[in-house]
Amino acid sequence: AYIDDCCGLNPENIAYWFAGCTNLSYAELPASVQTIGYHAFFNCKALANLILFHESAPTIQAGAFVTNKPVPTETPHDDYRLHIDVMNAGVMDSLCRYDRYADGSPVTISPPTPNVQLMTTAADAPMMRAAAATRASGTCELCRVTCSYTVGYDQWTATYHCVRHWCSNCGLDQYGGVVSESHTYSSNGYCSKCGYYNSAYDNSSSVCYHSSTRTSWSGCDWYKYCRSYGELVDSGTSHGTYVYGSWTYYSTTQHRRTYTCSDCGQGSYSYGSHSTSTKYAQDSSSQHTVGSYCATCGSYVGSLTYKSHNFIYGAWSNYSSTQHRRTAACSDCGYSTYEYTSHALSYGDWEINEGSDYSNTHKRTVSCSCGYSTTEYEAHNCYGVSEWE
Repeated sequence: AYIDDCCGLNPENIAYWFAGCTNLSYAELPASVQTIGYHAFFNCKALANLILFHESAPTIQAGAFVTNKPVPTETPHDDYRLHIDVMNAGVMDSLCRYDRYADGSPVTISPPTPNVQLMTTAADAPMMRAAAATRASGTCELCRVTCSYTVGYDQWTATYHCVRHWCSNCGLDQYGGVVSESHTYSSNGYCSKCGYYNSAYDNSSSVCYHSSTRTSWSGCDWYKYCRSYGELVDSGTSHGTYVYGSWTYYSTTQHRRTYTCSDCGQGSYSYGSHSTSTKYAQDSSSQHTVGSYCATCGSYVGSLTYKSHNFIYGAWSNYSSTQHRRTAACSDCGYSTYEYTSHALSYGDWEINEGSDYSNTHKRTVSCSCGYSTTEYEAHNCYGVSEWE
């Protein structure tokens, strides 16, 4: 993985940038990176080599290299270590203060090539070139077997490019990007090895068809570059899984909801048209509201109007000795209450009240159509009694 200045990305903090990249084995960080933040390389199980092109050491925050990769309890073998290779001797002391044990990370920090003096400036290139020339093949420091190497070139400064020797077995850059030679320009102005462009050497109008490219990522944004000339060929965005919020009212025609990429945190709004139906809601004991309601966002669309309840009545039922009642329910909004009125009584005929205790009274039934019923008693009214004989 490369973070190139030529693509306009000059990040200062790379927290979460490579989290979960389980196949990432090699990474280069430009001098713009001042902080290797939390989870920058979380669970990068295959990461074996990290190159820093810094004059001063970046800050490594706790948790930057936490991994689920199992580490033996005994003295770790180099296969379980990430080597942070530096291109400047002044960076070494600061990086060695990183508390890798507290972070639970099997990280070691080493010069890019054993037994070779660290390069401090580009002026040291001739000396480094001679040392690296004798190490084109041999025993890989990571996999500890004799391997062959694929040579690659990467632009470093306007004067030099780095020669990299990729191990054919594990992919490690064995010599940490030692600066080995000056640019070699073709007639089109590009270095024939690393692709660096210098207009002073451009003497042709030849066209590159960018048949070999490499891709650099920033969050979910990707940038494709020509390996030969370093030109930006294509770019785009490939987000992962989205997390959606709830629909909310937006306008008289639309509602919207938020969506956020679970990988990079970027997001925006998605919009949808209202799907409305007529909805009634109780306003008072005498009226209800009527409006167009969208169930998706839970909102009324447009203004509300007010109408009287449309009651449906139930049958009268007895409520007390003086009243009966019936239910009144609105068929539109569902509002329900009771309606009360006095009994409409009807009376039966008087009849003798049988029994010695009531021999001086008579009685009659009193009832209402609601089902209420009682008995009314009254003393005899004895008129027209004849004389004794």
